[in-house]
Amino acid sequence: MSAKCSTRFLAVAAIAALAISACGDDSNVDANPTESDSSGESAGTTDVVDGGASSSVPANGEVVEVLTLDNNFRPEELEIVAGTAVRWDNGGRNDHNIVPVDDTQDWGVDIAEFAPGDVYEHVFTTPGTYAYYCTLHGTATAGMVGTVVVTG
Repeated sequence: MSAKCSTRFLAVAAIAALAISACGDDSNVDANPTESDSSGESAGTTDVVDGGASSSVPANGEVVEVLTLDNNFRPEELEIVAGTAVRWDNGGRNDHNIVPVDDTQDWGVDIAEFAPGDVYEHVFTTPGTYAYYCTLHGTATAGMVGTVVVTG
């Protein structure tokens, strides 16, 4: 191989390695987020976005965690009872967003408000299936996607 080809090959390999490392490695993260009880505060159903602490309490007092990583949501599919809050915690190294697949729904969080370390919370009050995704790392049907199934 000529010196020119070797240099070109190394440049392409370096760019590929950089692109792969930018997505991060989720292997050291617990795949089973915990469910927590946030009783003791006044009930509310508002969305909360902040740098780590939530002041919103769902109607039934239950909060279920979804860890938002650099390539996926854990768990990817979640089943909850109506009135439960879902709290997404951006535990990755990249900015993300949460966008409902059904664009008529009014929940979700913008990229500017969901940097690493930020938290977004939404209380689901109506039974149904709520599909969502991160537009930076997926599409409505593939990549960084998730589903919340709300039962009555």
